[in-house]
Amino acid sequence: MAIGWVKSHRQITEWEWYKDIKTCHLFQHLVLTANHEDTTWRGHEIKRGQKITSFNHLSFETGLSVQEVRTALDKLVATHEVTHEPTSQYSLVTVQNYTIYQGNGDNNNTPVNKQSTRQSTNNQHASQHASQQQTRSKEEKNEKNIKNETIYSSVYEHYKSLPLVKHKTLTGDMKKAIDKALKEYNNNAEVLKRMATRHADKLELMKEDNYCPTKRNLTEFYGQKKYESTALICSDYDDGVYEQWHEEHMAKLKKWEELF
Repeated sequence: MAIGWVKSHRQITEWEWYKDIKTCHLFQHLVLTANHEDTTWRGHEIKRGQKITSFNHLSFETGLSVQEVRTALDKLVATHEVTHEPTSQYSLVTVQNYTIYQGNGDNNNTPVNKQSTRQSTNNQHASQHASQQQTRSKEEKNEKNIKNETIYSSVYEHYKSLPLVKHKTLTGDMKKAIDKALKEYNNNAEVLKRMATRHADKLELMKEDNYCPTKRNLTEFYGQKKYESTALICSDYDDGVYEQWHEEHMAKLKKWEELF
């Protein structure tokens, strides 16, 4: 047999579900039967204002059908009067603002301000939303960092595979240089790899030439600007620029072969 009492203020007559008999009945029942203090149940912590139950059990306790319980509970969840967390074995129902409804056990006649109660609920949901947004932002940032690290490693490993300056490890300066080049070339890592390959090819083609270009390390190649220019060193190996140079260079070699 239940003992003790709960508060029920006259303002409940202004509540949006007051004339919905089944929903109002279920809500009043949840307030009456929710834990009035923190406790444990089968190793699970049940807070003040919470209740372990099921649709069938609520149907038995209230006299409503299982479907009527489901419908009424959905309405209460929709207007944030309660939360419902179902599991495979039971349901955990939490009466939102239970402490506001019941206070700390003092039996006074101070009315519960409906607007304050609603504002408290709204603030709680706003806080939950902000927390979810923060979690989502962290996840997106982590995904971006993972993606960036994959790109850095891909460009670095390709550069290291070529007959260029040999590096022992991928450094922070290298990542900054790769970032700078990526911004210039629409974040296309394949373009950066192609440039490095052309740099190696050009060095091989001109190894006997007095005007052979300098072999660049990765940081210089992608992150350093050309002398008296705003363009990066790697821009010499852009599609149009390198192809034009290659065509002219091969034509020059052909002429030399014809002469000698």
